[in-house]
Amino acid sequence: MLNVNNICVVGGGNLGVALAVDISQRKNVTLLTSKAIEKQSVLEKIDTDTSEIQYGRNIKVTASFQEAYKNADMIVVTLPSFCIKKFAEQINGYNPKIILFIPGFGGKEFYMQDMKKKGCIIAGFDRSLYICRLETPVKVKASKKKSIRLACLGSENVEKISEEVGKIMAVTCEPLKNYLTVTFTPSNPILHTARLYSMFREADFTTKFPRMIKFYAEWTNESSDLLLNMDNELHKICNAITDFDLSGVIPLSIYYESDTVEKMTKKITTIKSWHEMNSPMVEIDGSFYIDSKSRYFNEDFPYGLFILLEFARIYDVDVPCMTKVYQWYRAISGEMNCEVELNLSREKIQEMYS
Repeated sequence: MLNVNNICVVGGGNLGVALAVDISQRKNVTLLTSKAIEKQSVLEKIDTDTSEIQYGRNIKVTASFQEAYKNADMIVVTLPSFCIKKFAEQINGYNPKIILFIPGFGGKEFYMQDMKKKGCIIAGFDRSLYICRLETPVKVKASKKKSIRLACLGSENVEKISEEVGKIMAVTCEPLKNYLTVTFTPSNPILHTARLYSMFREADFTTKFPRMIKFYAEWTNESSDLLLNMDNELHKICNAITDFDLSGVIPLSIYYESDTVEKMTKKITTIKSWHEMNSPMVEIDGSFYIDSKSRYFNEDFPYGLFILLEFARIYDVDVPCMTKVYQWYRAISGEMNCEVELNLSREKIQEMYS
């Protein structure tokens, strides 16, 4: 057993607040956030499925990473991928037993090699544990998954770690055979990017729109067709990597029980918890524009789709749909690049993920 009692949740956004409240029912929690949350504030989580209200128990809120990390047994990171380089620099002087990324895809494992060498367990969930939205900085509405899958980077004790993390999070936690399964999870890196291309392929950041577009509720057959094609390309990459068991990468047609374009569109447009989610757009003087600062653009393309394309390049897999979508992103975004230097080769992949 890891004997984990002190948990630090990094990031005071939607997911961070939901996790802090949840975990505080069982463990000591420190929330590290730059947001202006009064130290005496009581964090609140409202279950969107049951309307149950849960309050945080003695959560310590701080903006100091030194204060947050010094006694942490486990660090739960909810930051976007473009913040992980700074996190890696800050955590290097500390010795948590485990670092858990939620979600774990987006290249985060590439920043954690030094911590892994120090004996820290590096783990990641394959998806977010919650679908959640902040109503205020201290109140979040959240729908929690009943189960989640976890992988560890090079650890042989993933079953025990999954069991312990499951107890901490109060969720069924299924162990995965290797971290590459998380890296290749067909979630945001293809779900978001396929939708964005379908919506905005003839636009750029200066294009005016008359209204906000619902990201999921107005999902189209065109988006579903591209998504299913990109998912097929992802599984071609998985099939080309014969050194690892990637059977845990579940095709979206199975995950969403939708094996046709029409079924996928119907499925996505009828997921209740997604219904109110807007597209990454901002309103300026009565018109709507694509939000270039959104995580959809600053994370899902340069840290999500880009990494999948790098694996495709190394294993000589033709991925025309992924390539088309990424080229569109580069054409409108210019200098938004992945900061992590992958320098991938088959030998490095074998070393990292074995």
